[in-house]
Amino acid sequence: MTKKMKKLSTITTMAVLLMMAGSLVSCESTSDIEQVHSYIKVENASEFGSVVEVKMMRGDIELSRVNWKGNGFTPVLPKTISPSLLSALIDNHGLPTTLIINSSTATISNKNAQTAGIHFLGVDRNDNRVAVFYPVVIDENGNQISMRYDRVRFEYVNSDVTVSGYVEHTYGRYNTTHIFSIEWKKGWNVLWISDSVLGEKAISKWLTIPRNRLKWYGREWMEAGKDI
Repeated sequence: MTKKMKKLSTITTMAVLLMMAGSLVSCESTSDIEQVHSYIKVENASEFGSVVEVKMMRGDIELSRVNWKGNGFTPVLPKTISPSLLSALIDNHGLPTTLIINSSTATISNKNAQTAGIHFLGVDRNDNRVAVFYPVVIDENGNQISMRYDRVRFEYVNSDVTVSGYVEHTYGRYNTTHIFSIEWKKGWNVLWISDSVLGEKAISKWLTIPRNRLKWYGREWMEAGKDI
């Protein structure tokens, strides 16, 4: 083999190795990303013509972002979240603290589990927040069954956990009953908090909902920002 041929062979080998290394890096860079949902169609997408990307946010921390395509987006989320971004399962932003005070009628499989809720922000070309995208719960016929003030959100949990039973407490003149039917697997789940009030009696149901029972809408950031 001539020196020229040897040199070409060496260059070819190095190129192949570099391509393999690049492939490995690419795999590693996406190994902590999980596609949690198929393409999400936003029902009122025509109202958000300036949106170019959607950011998945934990508070003010960006977890990931994806392109806006057509009338929606396909969210991707980390398989795991840093412990610094997690909250206790039972706190003012998670399950009600009444569970700590009055837990004799409720069962929690793992009180040490930690969670993180997220929201979905639409941004324009200048990365300005212009919209918030949110799910509602639908029945088997596609009709919305969650009410305006219900809360439906994606929740990450760092271990399997189930919560069942109920707790009661009185706040002011209202007597509230919290009813739990939660079964979460480690990773991402959907929580539906359904509230109803009849006179001075309030009922709050905490339910796990499959992702195929969701329909998505958007609100302008100025309208929704105060709720985030």
